[in-house]
Amino acid sequence: MCDPDEIRNGYEVNGLTGRWASFTDREVSLGGLGMLEQLITTFIAVFLAELGDKTQLATFSFAANPNYNRWIVLIGSCSALVVVSSVGVLAGALVGELVDPKAVRWGSGLLFIAIGLWTLFK
Repeated sequence: MCDPDEIRNGYEVNGLTGRWASFTDREVSLGGLGMLEQLITTFIAVFLAELGDKTQLATFSFAANPNYNRWIVLIGSCSALVVVSSVGVLAGALVGELVDPKAVRWGSGLLFIAIGLWTLFK
């Protein structure tokens, strides 16, 4: 359990490792970017990655169906994206604790290249 006095003094317990971490440590965890910059960077990257993606096309097809309520489609789609993103954040946090971030970047980059090449040559 976190001590409220410690939190007021700018510290929290890291949920995965149980280590105490300063709030300012979190702000420099992404190349010196503050929380607002991290939010904007994440939003732009995910927004651009999702444009024209299978998720957007599936949502498009449900919303185009006159038998589906568009608000229910929006709520269902948003809920699914929240759950999938939560799994990604939790998995990424766990991997980030176990694997060097440089190796994760290289692995992700190589995986994207491999998928792109496979898509081109299939």
